[in-house]
Amino acid sequence: SSVEYARITRGYLGVGLQPVAVAGQTTPCVMVISIDANGPAALAGLHQGDIIVTLDDAALTHARHLNARLGPETVGKVLKVGLLRAGVPLDLSVTIGERPAA
Repeated sequence: SSVEYARITRGYLGVGLQPVAVAGQTTPCVMVISIDANGPAALAGLHQGDIIVTLDDAALTHARHLNARLGPETVGKVLKVGLLRAGVPLDLSVTIGERPAA
């Protein structure tokens, strides 16, 4: 019998993240250390150095939590990203893209 391999679609933000502790935050956060120039995050106005605190109002405390939350159902959806830029709270709306094929 033949086995078909279906590619699992994943949500895609287009950022590289690094955990960071932020004064005044009770939980760890993640900092944007790299950004795909044509990715959803860049199109939404995220910058390198932004600190992502929440994704859709849920705390984002580890880089791998982002990937866990970007399942197939998120592709094409608009999610709210709560961040700190130079210490100033900011909310951006990001339309989640589809992870490019490797």
